[in-house]
Amino acid sequence: YTALVHACAEMGDIERAQVTIGEMEALNIWPDTVTYTALISCAVNAGEPQKAFEIAEKMKVKDVHLNVRTYTALVHACAEMGDIERAQ
Repeated sequence: YTALVHACAEMGDIERAQVTIGEMEALNIWPDTVTYTALISCAVNAGEPQKAFEIAEKMKVKDVHLNVRTYTALVHACAEMGDIERAQ
């Protein structure tokens, strides 16, 4: 499933990526840091950088660790929004 979310990220297909996450959860397969980070990148690539922060909040609520790649994707989201202060 994570590979599919990565593919969606490359194409900026946030809707398909979210469906994939939903399919995982329906099968009691819980997204991990790598999967959620791919979803964050997908949101940015889809032109929805604010959604990246919503996903990061969901990670925190679900107690999924944010790693350096997650934070890098969030900095990219800040750049897309023109919010350099938030990136710091």
